[in-house]
Amino acid sequence: MGPPPLEAAADRRPGRLELADMVRTHGARDQQTHRVAGVQRAALRAIAVCRTAVLGGHRETCDRCDAVRITYNSCRNRHCPKCQTLTKERWLAARQADLLPIPYFHVVFTLPHVLNALAQGNPRVLYTLLFRAAADTLLAFGRDPRHLGGTPTASRCRMTGSSTTSTVASGSTGRTTPTTTARRS
Repeated sequence: MGPPPLEAAADRRPGRLELADMVRTHGARDQQTHRVAGVQRAALRAIAVCRTAVLGGHRETCDRCDAVRITYNSCRNRHCPKCQTLTKERWLAARQADLLPIPYFHVVFTLPHVLNALAQGNPRVLYTLLFRAAADTLLAFGRDPRHLGGTPTASRCRMTGSSTTSTVASGSTGRTTPTTTARRS
């Protein structure tokens, strides 16, 4: 993964460091010293060449002054911060529209970094254990009168990489039971 041509920086502000710069500068060395899965390697490769001459581009010329602007194609990788900003904003707006007009607690359960290899090799087993531990923890805190004093309801549980996010409505009563569903992003 050699560095792309200098034209890569043509469409960005001077002095602004981007993830792609870091990947191009340090990516090869880091991949030699750290274990990187195939999908991670593909994402890093895509981020490194995103909006560079490597992916081709378009040349636009002004009819009045003959100024030329070159815009390079994007990688469209879902992990690329350049490509996914608009998608992320739309997703956030849609999630905010889903919120009920009641107080929420946003809870994130994250696996320790040392378990990443185990999670990649046995995702179903590990995430089942994580969801079970998360549900037990939420139930214990929720039933405690010092916290909620009721049975919490996990209205949304989302698995992204190595973290699980649950949105829990506060002040729930004992009439509900927690439901946890997992979807891979």
